[in-house]
Amino acid sequence: MTFTRFVPWRVAMALPAASLAAAALFSTAHAQFDPPSTVFGSIADSGGVVPAGVTVEAYIGDTLCGTKGRTEFTGDGAARVTVYVVDVVSESQIAGCGTVGREVRVKIGDRFATQTAKWNPGPVQLDVTFGSASPAVSPTLSSKRASPPAGARPTACSIRASIRPISSICSIRRRDKPSSPAPWEW
Repeated sequence: MTFTRFVPWRVAMALPAASLAAAALFSTAHAQFDPPSTVFGSIADSGGVVPAGVTVEAYIGDTLCGTKGRTEFTGDGAARVTVYVVDVVSESQIAGCGTVGREVRVKIGDRFATQTAKWNPGPVQLDVTFGSASPAVSPTLSSKRASPPAGARPTACSIRASIRPISSICSIRRRDKPSSPAPWEW
């Protein structure tokens, strides 16, 4: 039987080396970028409707800071509006781009809008007009809830719906009665 003599200095030398190797192997350090400014709004053009799918870019000075933006339609019939959205990156991603208060110019297709926005992280609304067009009304979400008809008896689901969104149990009941347009009619 052979015994290996324990040598403490070998362990003392191996531990730091192993620690450094593990740190290098499992390190997940990534660059942290500031959030972008998401510039969005409606588009009105006295020359006609701006089609969906037009490229939208954003510039700060002469630096291209926002690509991959597109126009889309929202609404139906006479309420149909062309809207756009483009993310404008921060200075931490591209030198010369967004810091709070910098002026953002929006280019839709091959035309720059005369209106500008101020860069701020998060959503920034900028409704754009070309020519003598009046600004289009951007659709908004409403938090107003539908009221039950006069004489309707409230149910547990309709009471909860008036306080917060309908719970999953109410949604299950609604699937059982797909023709029912409102929770108070169950």
